[in-house]
Amino acid sequence: AMAGQALSRNSKLLYTSNGFANAGPMTEMLFRETAAHAMVSTVSGWHLWEMASTRNKYRNRATPLEARLGCEVGHAVAQQRMTREQVNEITNKLLAKYEDHAADASMGSEYHECYDVAKAVPIVEHMDMFYRIKDEIAEMGIEFPY
Repeated sequence: AMAGQALSRNSKLLYTSNGFANAGPMTEMLFRETAAHAMVSTVSGWHLWEMASTRNKYRNRATPLEARLGCEVGHAVAQQRMTREQVNEITNKLLAKYEDHAADASMGSEYHECYDVAKAVPIVEHMDMFYRIKDEIAEMGIEFPY
């Protein structure tokens, strides 16, 4: 966050913030990690590059829904003109829900287990989880424009 703030304030560079999450796809933890990363990156002046799940160590352990949530959170935070202090408060609430599991985070599901590969759309269970976590984040103060 500090590097993003310094680069944003002192240069004209486009500097991306690539998130590395511990959990894998189709886990609530991954969605929470993604949201926290997107919020902090946005208010620190970074450009979002979402999300490397399962510590970026395993194949087929990422889906477009993580990126979608990160972008939706980032847009909401920017549109609300949230401060670093406001984001820090929400991020700490999210962190409290998963921090104890950072070392033993679930690898989640592989892409073909949470997406209809032929149609390239999430399965119902995955989409339901996305909306459930998005609603949780909204209750914490993020006003999603869509």
